[in-house]
Amino acid sequence: MLNRQNYSAHEALVRSARRKPQLWRLGLGLVLIYLISFALSSIVLPLLAALFFLFGLASMGVPGTSGFPAEFLLILSALDTHTGAGLAALAGVVLGAAYFLGIYRRAFLGQIHNSTVADAIDLRARELVVIVVMGILILIVGFYPDSVLELTRTASEDWVSTLSGS
Repeated sequence: MLNRQNYSAHEALVRSARRKPQLWRLGLGLVLIYLISFALSSIVLPLLAALFFLFGLASMGVPGTSGFPAEFLLILSALDTHTGAGLAALAGVVLGAAYFLGIYRRAFLGQIHNSTVADAIDLRARELVVIVVMGILILIVGFYPDSVLELTRTASEDWVSTLSGS
């Protein structure tokens, strides 16, 4: 729920979204308002902050996480076939990383402005089990990507041969 402090920002965002029909901007704006207005402190919720950071690193394609093999293969092949597209993809990776780190800093490393967050309980046992299992899978696929690559090799080769017309 929105509190009184950020209600006016939420209302302004909704009004501007009615004028401009881009729904993705509305959704993105709402997420930003919630994250920034709550200013979760990593001191209050250290497990949530650490695991959110791990998932963010995976989405950025940092080596050792599940996002790296796919991102590396895509950028490498883009650089080989079309240098301009590869460089654009690299720029997109850098901008995406900067965006995530900025949001993470504002959401988890800022001061607490909301009493609800100050009284919040970190991850409960069942939430922690689910998220830790997903985090372990992210690290396993990041360190041992051959298991996933071998699983998808046949379908990938069929798809490439279909596209190339051979």
